[in-house]
Amino acid sequence: MFKDKFAEIFAEVDSIEKQLKDNSSNEEKEEFSRRLLDLRKVMDQCIQSWLSFEERVNQMQDSYGLKLPDELPDMFFQGLGLEEPAGPAQGPPTGQAGKKEAADVPEGEPSSQEPFGGMRKDASISSFKRGLGFYDLYMLEEAIREFEQLVRMEPDFIIGHFLLAHVYSHKGNHEEAEKEFRLVLALTEDPLLQGMVYNALGNIYAEGKKYEQALEEFHLARERSKEVKEASFNLAATQYNLGRYRESIEHFREALEHYPDDWEIHFYLGKAYQYLKDHEKSLPHLEEAWRLNPGDFLVNFELGVVYHLLNQREKAISQYIRTLELGKRKSRGQRVSRLN
Repeated sequence: MFKDKFAEIFAEVDSIEKQLKDNSSNEEKEEFSRRLLDLRKVMDQCIQSWLSFEERVNQMQDSYGLKLPDELPDMFFQGLGLEEPAGPAQGPPTGQAGKKEAADVPEGEPSSQEPFGGMRKDASISSFKRGLGFYDLYMLEEAIREFEQLVRMEPDFIIGHFLLAHVYSHKGNHEEAEKEFRLVLALTEDPLLQGMVYNALGNIYAEGKKYEQALEEFHLARERSKEVKEASFNLAATQYNLGRYRESIEHFREALEHYPDDWEIHFYLGKAYQYLKDHEKSLPHLEEAWRLNPGDFLVNFELGVVYHLLNQREKAISQYIRTLELGKRKSRGQRVSRLN
């Protein structure tokens, strides 16, 4: 029931965006704004209902001695760009795999394999859940508040520090994020979590254009865990930005093994071959990037350039015409936005 309602809401958002792309009039934009505000009110009510639900469930657990199982939700891994690990993990960080049955753990003795890694306070679990919920809704200030409270109450809870660092990073608080990530590395021996941390540190350095430092972190991410698949693309992109095109090709191809239908990987792989003057190898990747994303201005232009360099004149002309058409649409959109 709820999924159907949310599907309707997002379908309407998609419809509004499609109509906005068609260069709607000012009057139509006012109507779209009103509709989006109405949808926002509905979603705000959902958030309040969720918060009320969590409070009510926590109260019932306290009042009636209920013990509901606490697990990391699927969106925890999806939100970080990872799949949930399929096999057992070492230690508590992954939360899901390798946990023992209650009968295997002596009563009163915390197990390092349990999902919450020794977290016992109800208030901590509540902050953990609320922080995850806020993070999933991209309400970063609220998520930071919950995770900061969590690590104050549970300083040994590694995932709490990891999540706080991750949200700091999204918020742009890179200095605080790096401190928390380094703390996680000092506390954990779990290879998956270490790989995720090194990848996150690499992203921080890359965003600050500290590419050499970023390379070191991305290499460490790949060494620690093959599950951190996006590290291959990040490593390739950093080498590309440094002009090390041969090295970038090796890692772009590795990234393609994980994400064969990612147009961006094909595009930059094709561009890397272009810089090496290997237009024959560049062409199939740019054609695949175009097949996957035919509406991108740069993809159309670069494909036209390679056709031209390979003396495929008719294809080059056709591609340049498409590029010009896309440029006109983009220009019209810019003119409309400047008038508003």
